[in-house]
Amino acid sequence: MASDNFLFAYGSLITGTGVAAIDMIIAGADVVGRGYIHGQLFDLGAYPGAILSKSPADKVFGIVHRIEARAWPELDAFEGFHENAPARSEFLRRKTQVHGIEGRTTLQAWIYLYNGRTHRAKRILTGDYLEFLKMHREA
Repeated sequence: MASDNFLFAYGSLITGTGVAAIDMIIAGADVVGRGYIHGQLFDLGAYPGAILSKSPADKVFGIVHRIEARAWPELDAFEGFHENAPARSEFLRRKTQVHGIEGRTTLQAWIYLYNGRTHRAKRILTGDYLEFLKMHREA
């Protein structure tokens, strides 16, 4: 299986989070399974942002989707990723190792990493945006 069609979604790109545009863009995408990356997750207000970490203790949880290649331009636009102008991009699309996928040890997948400063953002210590949303809806 080519990793070019795997997307690790940890926030707004997870279908069913209330972002109708994403549900339409990746409609019909296969869910490969839940997993995690070594990273840190931040609350940016309306959505989260993840950055990579070298610490095994830092985990960001999400879902791997197998998507159609035609979806990448729309996903890039949604995430504010400009392949030819990374300095202007809010998020950067990079390949990374995803761990803990059912039936696999690791998997290479694309992820949108936050390209801004995080010093003023609140860190989501659980690394799980869906859990974070649930807790804030109940509060």
